[in-house]
Amino acid sequence: MYGALVTAVNSLRASLLTAFRPPTSPPSTATVLRSVLWPLAIMSVIHRAVILPLNGNITDDFKPVYRAVLNFRHGLDIYNEHFDYVDPHYLYSPGGTLLMSPFGFLPETLSRYTFIATNTIAILLAAYLLLRMFGFGLTSVAAPALLAAMFLTESVSSTLVFTNINGVILLAEVLFLRWVLDGRHGRQWWAGVAIGLTLVVKPVLAPLLLLPVLGRQWRPLIGAVAAPLLFNLVAFPLASDPTSYFTHTVPYIMGTRDYFNSSILGNGVFFGLPPALILFMRVLFTVLAAVSLWLRYRYYRTRDPLFWMLTSSGVLLTTSFLVLSLGQGYYSIVLFPF
Repeated sequence: MYGALVTAVNSLRASLLTAFRPPTSPPSTATVLRSVLWPLAIMSVIHRAVILPLNGNITDDFKPVYRAVLNFRHGLDIYNEHFDYVDPHYLYSPGGTLLMSPFGFLPETLSRYTFIATNTIAILLAAYLLLRMFGFGLTSVAAPALLAAMFLTESVSSTLVFTNINGVILLAEVLFLRWVLDGRHGRQWWAGVAIGLTLVVKPVLAPLLLLPVLGRQWRPLIGAVAAPLLFNLVAFPLASDPTSYFTHTVPYIMGTRDYFNSSILGNGVFFGLPPALILFMRVLFTVLAAVSLWLRYRYYRTRDPLFWMLTSSGVLLTTSFLVLSLGQGYYSIVLFPF
Protein backbone atom coordinates (compact mmCIF):
# COMPACT_ATOMS: atom_id res chain seq x y z
CA MET A 1 0.00 0.00 0.00
CA TYR A 2 2.82 2.41 1.00
CA GLY A 3 4.75 1.56 -2.15
CA ALA A 4 1.74 2.29 -4.36
CA LEU A 5 1.29 5.70 -2.72
CA VAL A 6 4.95 6.58 -3.18
CA THR A 7 4.78 5.52 -6.83
CA ALA A 8 1.69 7.67 -7.41
CA VAL A 9 3.31 10.71 -5.76
CA ASN A 10 6.50 10.28 -7.77
CA SER A 11 4.50 9.91 -10.99
CA LEU A 12 2.57 13.12 -10.25
CA ARG A 13 5.81 14.95 -9.40
CA ALA A 14 7.42 13.79 -12.65
CA SER A 15 4.38 14.90 -14.67
CA LEU A 16 4.43 18.37 -13.12
CA LEU A 17 8.15 18.77 -13.68
CA THR A 18 7.75 17.69 -17.29
CA ALA A 19 4.91 20.14 -17.86
CA PHE A 20 6.75 23.17 -16.45
CA ARG A 21 10.35 22.50 -17.45
CA PRO A 22 11.83 24.70 -20.20
CA PRO A 23 11.14 23.39 -23.71
CA THR A 24 14.03 21.54 -25.31
CA SER A 25 12.69 21.78 -28.87
CA PRO A 26 10.73 24.33 -30.94
CA PRO A 27 6.95 24.20 -30.35
CA SER A 28 4.89 22.53 -33.02
CA THR A 29 2.64 24.48 -35.35
CA ALA A 30 -0.41 23.12 -33.53
CA THR A 31 0.95 24.32 -30.18
CA VAL A 32 1.55 27.82 -31.53
CA LEU A 33 -1.91 27.98 -33.07
CA ARG A 34 -3.56 26.81 -29.86
CA SER A 35 -1.62 29.43 -27.89
CA VAL A 36 -2.93 32.13 -30.22
CA LEU A 37 -6.49 30.88 -30.73
CA TRP A 38 -7.50 29.92 -27.18
CA PRO A 39 -7.15 33.45 -25.75
CA LEU A 40 -9.02 34.79 -28.79
CA ALA A 41 -11.78 32.20 -28.31
CA ILE A 42 -12.12 32.85 -24.57
CA MET A 43 -12.22 36.63 -25.01
CA SER A 44 -14.78 36.26 -27.80
CA VAL A 45 -17.03 34.17 -25.58
CA ILE A 46 -16.74 36.66 -22.70
CA HIS A 47 -17.36 39.64 -24.96
CA ARG A 48 -20.39 38.14 -26.70
CA ALA A 49 -21.91 36.31 -23.74
CA VAL A 50 -21.23 38.77 -20.91
CA ILE A 51 -20.21 42.27 -21.94
CA LEU A 52 -22.57 42.90 -24.87
CA PRO A 53 -25.69 41.36 -23.25
CA LEU A 54 -25.08 43.32 -20.04
CA ASN A 55 -25.00 46.53 -22.07
CA GLY A 56 -28.32 45.56 -23.65
CA ASN A 57 -29.79 46.57 -26.98
CA ILE A 58 -32.79 48.46 -28.29
CA THR A 59 -33.99 45.10 -29.68
CA ASP A 60 -35.09 42.87 -26.80
CA ASP A 61 -36.60 39.54 -27.83
CA PHE A 62 -36.89 38.43 -24.22
CA LYS A 63 -39.22 41.16 -22.96
CA PRO A 64 -42.34 39.86 -24.80
CA VAL A 65 -41.42 36.30 -23.80
CA TYR A 66 -41.18 37.25 -20.14
CA ARG A 67 -44.46 39.18 -20.30
CA ALA A 68 -46.16 36.16 -21.90
CA VAL A 69 -44.91 33.58 -19.40
CA LEU A 70 -45.77 35.92 -16.54
CA ASN A 71 -49.31 36.32 -17.89
CA PHE A 72 -49.50 32.55 -18.40
CA ARG A 73 -48.53 32.02 -14.79
CA HIS A 74 -51.16 34.46 -13.51
CA GLY A 75 -53.95 33.35 -15.86
CA LEU A 76 -53.96 36.53 -17.96
CA ASP A 77 -54.29 36.90 -21.73
CA ILE A 78 -51.16 36.17 -23.75
CA TYR A 79 -52.04 36.67 -27.40
CA ASN A 80 -53.02 40.33 -27.41
CA GLU A 81 -50.07 41.75 -29.37
CA HIS A 82 -50.42 44.86 -31.53
CA PHE A 83 -48.77 43.76 -34.77
CA ASP A 84 -48.83 47.25 -36.28
CA TYR A 85 -45.61 48.04 -34.40
CA VAL A 86 -42.13 46.81 -35.36
CA ASP A 87 -41.17 45.87 -31.79
CA PRO A 88 -40.44 42.17 -31.16
CA HIS A 89 -43.69 40.22 -30.87
CA TYR A 90 -44.60 37.10 -28.94
CA LEU A 91 -45.32 34.36 -31.48
CA TYR A 92 -44.85 31.12 -29.53
CA SER A 93 -47.67 28.60 -29.36
CA PRO A 94 -49.39 27.75 -26.05
CA GLY A 95 -47.11 24.71 -25.86
CA GLY A 96 -44.08 26.95 -26.33
CA THR A 97 -45.38 29.20 -23.57
CA LEU A 98 -45.65 26.19 -21.26
CA LEU A 99 -42.10 25.14 -22.15
CA MET A 100 -40.79 28.63 -21.39
CA SER A 101 -42.92 29.13 -18.28
CA PRO A 102 -40.18 28.33 -15.69
CA PHE A 103 -38.54 31.65 -16.58
CA GLY A 104 -41.65 33.41 -15.28
CA PHE A 105 -40.87 32.33 -11.71
CA LEU A 106 -37.75 34.53 -11.58
CA PRO A 107 -37.44 38.32 -11.44
CA GLU A 108 -37.13 39.75 -14.95
CA THR A 109 -33.45 40.71 -14.78
CA LEU A 110 -32.39 37.41 -13.23
CA SER A 111 -34.61 35.54 -15.69
CA ARG A 112 -32.98 37.34 -18.63
CA TYR A 113 -29.46 36.58 -17.40
CA THR A 114 -30.42 32.94 -16.83
CA PHE A 115 -31.80 32.79 -20.36
CA ILE A 116 -28.57 34.24 -21.79
CA ALA A 117 -26.48 31.80 -19.75
CA THR A 118 -28.63 28.89 -20.94
CA ASN A 119 -28.14 29.83 -24.57
CA THR A 120 -24.41 30.39 -24.09
CA ILE A 121 -23.97 26.95 -22.54
CA ALA A 122 -26.09 25.45 -25.32
CA ILE A 123 -23.87 27.03 -27.99
CA LEU A 124 -20.72 25.77 -26.24
CA LEU A 125 -22.16 22.25 -25.99
CA ALA A 126 -23.19 22.36 -29.65
CA ALA A 127 -19.64 23.37 -30.60
CA TYR A 128 -18.20 20.47 -28.60
CA LEU A 129 -20.60 17.95 -30.15
CA LEU A 130 -19.75 19.25 -33.63
CA LEU A 131 -16.06 18.73 -32.88
CA ARG A 132 -16.75 15.15 -31.78
CA MET A 133 -18.83 14.47 -34.90
CA PHE A 134 -15.77 15.30 -37.00
CA GLY A 135 -13.35 13.38 -34.80
CA PHE A 136 -11.74 16.35 -33.04
CA GLY A 137 -11.30 16.99 -29.33
CA LEU A 138 -10.72 19.97 -27.06
CA THR A 139 -6.94 19.56 -27.41
CA SER A 140 -7.06 20.06 -31.18
CA VAL A 141 -6.57 23.36 -32.98
CA ALA A 142 -10.12 23.02 -34.29
CA ALA A 143 -11.62 23.62 -30.80
CA PRO A 144 -10.50 27.23 -30.25
CA ALA A 145 -10.82 27.98 -33.96
CA LEU A 146 -14.46 26.87 -33.97
CA LEU A 147 -15.32 28.74 -30.77
CA ALA A 148 -13.71 31.95 -31.99
CA ALA A 149 -15.42 31.64 -35.37
CA MET A 150 -18.82 31.00 -33.79
CA PHE A 151 -18.74 33.79 -31.23
CA LEU A 152 -17.42 36.34 -33.72
CA THR A 153 -20.43 35.86 -36.00
CA GLU A 154 -23.42 38.18 -36.15
CA SER A 155 -25.80 35.27 -35.58
CA VAL A 156 -24.37 34.28 -32.19
CA SER A 157 -23.86 37.90 -31.16
CA SER A 158 -27.45 38.86 -32.01
CA THR A 159 -28.84 35.72 -30.37
CA LEU A 160 -27.20 36.58 -27.05
CA VAL A 161 -27.56 40.37 -27.19
CA PHE A 162 -31.21 40.22 -28.27
CA THR A 163 -31.75 37.36 -25.77
CA ASN A 164 -33.23 34.87 -28.22
CA ILE A 165 -33.58 31.09 -27.92
CA ASN A 166 -31.56 30.29 -31.05
CA GLY A 167 -28.64 28.91 -29.03
CA VAL A 168 -30.84 26.15 -27.62
CA ILE A 169 -32.26 25.57 -31.10
CA LEU A 170 -28.69 25.03 -32.39
CA LEU A 171 -27.94 22.49 -29.66
CA ALA A 172 -31.15 20.58 -30.40
CA GLU A 173 -30.29 20.59 -34.11
CA VAL A 174 -26.83 19.13 -33.48
CA LEU A 175 -28.31 16.46 -31.21
CA PHE A 176 -30.90 15.64 -33.86
CA LEU A 177 -28.27 15.24 -36.59
CA ARG A 178 -25.97 13.27 -34.31
CA TRP A 179 -28.67 10.82 -33.21
CA VAL A 180 -30.11 10.35 -36.69
CA LEU A 181 -26.62 9.54 -37.96
CA ASP A 182 -26.09 7.11 -35.08
CA GLY A 183 -28.73 4.82 -36.58
CA ARG A 184 -29.63 2.95 -33.40
CA HIS A 185 -33.35 2.78 -32.74
CA GLY A 186 -33.14 4.36 -29.28
CA ARG A 187 -31.12 7.30 -30.59
CA GLN A 188 -33.63 7.85 -33.39
CA TRP A 189 -36.42 8.26 -30.84
CA TRP A 190 -34.32 10.84 -29.01
CA ALA A 191 -33.60 12.63 -32.29
CA GLY A 192 -37.33 13.10 -32.76
CA VAL A 193 -37.73 14.44 -29.22
CA ALA A 194 -34.85 16.90 -29.73
CA ILE A 195 -36.25 18.45 -32.89
CA GLY A 196 -39.81 18.18 -31.59
CA LEU A 197 -38.99 20.39 -28.61
CA THR A 198 -37.71 23.08 -30.98
CA LEU A 199 -40.92 22.86 -33.00
CA VAL A 200 -42.89 23.56 -29.83
CA VAL A 201 -41.25 26.99 -29.76
CA LYS A 202 -40.52 27.84 -33.40
CA PRO A 203 -40.63 25.80 -36.65
CA VAL A 204 -37.24 26.93 -37.97
CA LEU A 205 -35.87 23.33 -38.06
CA ALA A 206 -38.99 21.77 -39.59
CA PRO A 207 -37.35 21.34 -43.06
CA LEU A 208 -34.84 18.94 -41.49
CA LEU A 209 -37.59 16.36 -41.05
CA LEU A 210 -37.13 15.58 -44.74
CA LEU A 211 -33.75 14.00 -43.91
CA PRO A 212 -35.08 11.01 -41.91
CA VAL A 213 -37.82 10.62 -44.53
CA LEU A 214 -35.18 10.27 -47.25
CA GLY A 215 -33.18 7.99 -44.96
CA ARG A 216 -36.25 5.77 -44.39
CA GLN A 217 -36.19 6.45 -40.63
CA TRP A 218 -39.69 6.88 -39.23
CA ARG A 219 -38.92 7.04 -35.50
CA PRO A 220 -37.66 10.66 -35.48
CA LEU A 221 -40.88 11.75 -37.19
CA ILE A 222 -43.02 10.36 -34.37
CA GLY A 223 -41.09 12.24 -31.71
CA ALA A 224 -41.10 15.41 -33.82
CA VAL A 225 -44.90 15.33 -34.00
CA ALA A 226 -45.57 14.01 -30.49
CA ALA A 227 -43.61 16.67 -28.58
CA PRO A 228 -45.49 19.73 -29.96
CA LEU A 229 -48.80 17.88 -29.73
CA LEU A 230 -48.25 16.86 -26.11
CA PHE A 231 -47.10 20.29 -24.93
CA ASN A 232 -49.99 22.05 -26.63
CA LEU A 233 -52.56 19.59 -25.30
CA VAL A 234 -51.31 20.25 -21.77
CA ALA A 235 -51.04 24.02 -22.30
CA PHE A 236 -54.47 24.64 -23.84
CA PRO A 237 -56.52 24.24 -20.64
CA LEU A 238 -53.90 26.21 -18.68
CA ALA A 239 -53.82 29.28 -20.95
CA SER A 240 -56.56 31.90 -20.68
CA ASP A 241 -56.80 32.60 -24.42
CA PRO A 242 -55.40 29.61 -26.37
CA THR A 243 -57.74 30.06 -29.34
CA SER A 244 -56.44 33.61 -29.83
CA TYR A 245 -53.17 32.06 -30.96
CA PHE A 246 -54.97 30.71 -34.04
CA THR A 247 -57.27 33.67 -34.65
CA HIS A 248 -54.82 36.48 -33.91
CA THR A 249 -51.20 35.28 -34.03
CA VAL A 250 -51.17 32.59 -36.73
CA PRO A 251 -52.54 34.94 -39.45
CA TYR A 252 -49.66 37.30 -38.68
CA ILE A 253 -47.14 34.44 -38.84
CA MET A 254 -48.54 33.30 -42.18
CA GLY A 255 -48.24 36.81 -43.62
CA THR A 256 -45.14 38.60 -44.85
CA ARG A 257 -43.66 41.56 -43.06
CA ASP A 258 -41.51 44.09 -44.88
CA TYR A 259 -39.08 44.84 -42.02
CA PHE A 260 -36.26 42.74 -40.52
CA ASN A 261 -36.97 40.12 -43.18
CA SER A 262 -34.17 38.72 -45.35
CA SER A 263 -36.30 36.32 -47.36
CA ILE A 264 -36.89 36.83 -51.07
CA LEU A 265 -40.53 37.66 -50.39
CA GLY A 266 -39.69 40.10 -47.60
CA ASN A 267 -37.09 41.93 -49.69
CA GLY A 268 -39.39 41.92 -52.69
CA VAL A 269 -42.21 43.53 -50.74
CA PHE A 270 -39.85 46.07 -49.17
CA PHE A 271 -38.31 47.15 -52.48
CA GLY A 272 -41.57 46.92 -54.42
CA LEU A 273 -40.48 44.22 -56.87
CA PRO A 274 -43.05 42.81 -59.32
CA PRO A 275 -44.89 39.79 -57.85
CA ALA A 276 -43.98 37.74 -60.95
CA LEU A 277 -40.26 38.35 -60.35
CA ILE A 278 -40.59 37.43 -56.68
CA LEU A 279 -42.38 34.20 -57.58
CA PHE A 280 -39.78 33.37 -60.26
CA MET A 281 -36.90 33.80 -57.81
CA ARG A 282 -38.60 31.68 -55.15
CA VAL A 283 -39.30 28.89 -57.65
CA LEU A 284 -35.76 29.14 -59.04
CA PHE A 285 -34.09 28.70 -55.65
CA THR A 286 -36.47 25.88 -54.76
CA VAL A 287 -35.53 24.02 -57.96
CA LEU A 288 -31.82 24.62 -57.34
CA ALA A 289 -32.18 23.25 -53.82
CA ALA A 290 -34.09 20.20 -55.06
CA VAL A 291 -31.39 19.40 -57.63
CA SER A 292 -28.63 19.91 -55.05
CA LEU A 293 -30.41 17.67 -52.56
CA TRP A 294 -30.99 14.98 -55.18
CA LEU A 295 -27.31 14.92 -56.15
CA ARG A 296 -26.28 14.57 -52.52
CA TYR A 297 -28.85 11.85 -51.96
CA ARG A 298 -27.75 9.87 -54.98
CA TYR A 299 -23.99 10.03 -54.50
CA TYR A 300 -23.35 10.51 -50.78
CA ARG A 301 -26.21 9.16 -48.65
CA THR A 302 -24.63 5.72 -48.30
CA ARG A 303 -21.05 6.56 -49.29
CA ASP A 304 -20.55 9.38 -46.75
CA PRO A 305 -23.58 9.74 -44.43
CA LEU A 306 -21.98 12.55 -42.39
CA PHE A 307 -21.34 14.67 -45.49
CA TRP A 308 -24.80 13.90 -46.82
CA MET A 309 -26.60 14.76 -43.60
CA LEU A 310 -24.80 17.98 -42.73
CA THR A 311 -24.61 19.50 -46.20
CA SER A 312 -28.21 18.55 -46.94
CA SER A 313 -29.31 20.22 -43.70
CA GLY A 314 -27.59 23.40 -44.86
CA VAL A 315 -29.29 23.27 -48.24
CA LEU A 316 -32.73 22.73 -46.69
CA LEU A 317 -32.40 25.46 -44.09
CA THR A 318 -30.87 28.04 -46.42
CA THR A 319 -33.61 27.40 -48.96
CA SER A 320 -36.31 27.77 -46.31
CA PHE A 321 -34.86 31.11 -45.21
CA LEU A 322 -34.92 32.33 -48.81
CA VAL A 323 -38.20 31.03 -50.21
CA LEU A 324 -40.53 31.07 -47.18
CA SER A 325 -42.13 34.18 -45.75
CA LEU A 326 -39.56 35.00 -43.05
CA GLY A 327 -35.78 34.88 -42.91
CA GLN A 328 -33.77 36.66 -40.22
CA GLY A 329 -30.04 37.17 -39.88
CA TYR A 330 -29.61 35.27 -36.65
CA TYR A 331 -31.38 32.23 -38.08
CA SER A 332 -28.03 31.49 -39.74
CA ILE A 333 -26.81 30.18 -36.39
CA VAL A 334 -28.37 26.83 -37.34
CA LEU A 335 -26.08 26.66 -40.38
CA PHE A 336 -22.98 25.92 -38.28
CA PRO A 337 -23.22 22.15 -38.88
CA PHE A 338 -23.28 22.92 -42.62
